[in-house]
Amino acid sequence: MEKSFNRLRYATIAAILGTIYLFLLRSYGTVVAQTFDSYLAVQLTQVIAFCASATHVVFFCLFFKVYCNDDHYMLKNAALGAFIGSCLLLFLYLRNLCLVFQIHDIYALTRALYIEVLFPFAGTFLITVFFIILRKDMVRQQNRRMMTPVFAGLVGAAIQMFLVVLMTMNYLGVSRGIFEPELYRMVGIFLVPLLILQFLAYIFFYSSFYRELKLTDLENREHSVIIQE
Repeated sequence: MEKSFNRLRYATIAAILGTIYLFLLRSYGTVVAQTFDSYLAVQLTQVIAFCASATHVVFFCLFFKVYCNDDHYMLKNAALGAFIGSCLLLFLYLRNLCLVFQIHDIYALTRALYIEVLFPFAGTFLITVFFIILRKDMVRQQNRRMMTPVFAGLVGAAIQMFLVVLMTMNYLGVSRGIFEPELYRMVGIFLVPLLILQFLAYIFFYSSFYRELKLTDLENREHSVIIQE
């Protein structure tokens, strides 16, 4: 159990780093209209972005396996849904890799299937549901340490959901195919406060959850020592 909690803690740290990188990348795409001059830099950026998104897949996977008890079936189902949702979002970065590494057949297939519209919406929706259920679980447990951080995570997910809906409307409406990060460039500076708030909300959740895991591990050790005595 201790090793499992350690893996979840490491995954939480990785998710923090991944969140920081994706925030910096999106902020750059919002503020700076031009892309990198070097094609190698573009490829490297997308590879790191894929790895950064993968940290969230690992986090939700370990959250499902380690943190959720069998009797908390709603939370367990929500965590499984968040894992599936993060996989859907990860596929979008895989799609970007296909583009920058010129694997055009797979990239064209994803456009034909409207994956760039359906996957962000479904993935973000599942992650938002996860935070709603987690918030209810924290209230039920009366875990005051995590109520505010989980609410912050819910705010971050809600902002992401709003941006996805905005991009979906843009894709299906007037612009017909202009998608992230092009939409960020169109809206420009008006999206920056939302991106910052979303970033801070997620960082607050992950960092607080990391501290919660350390405290839980410490409490379990103290309880084991008392039992042994």
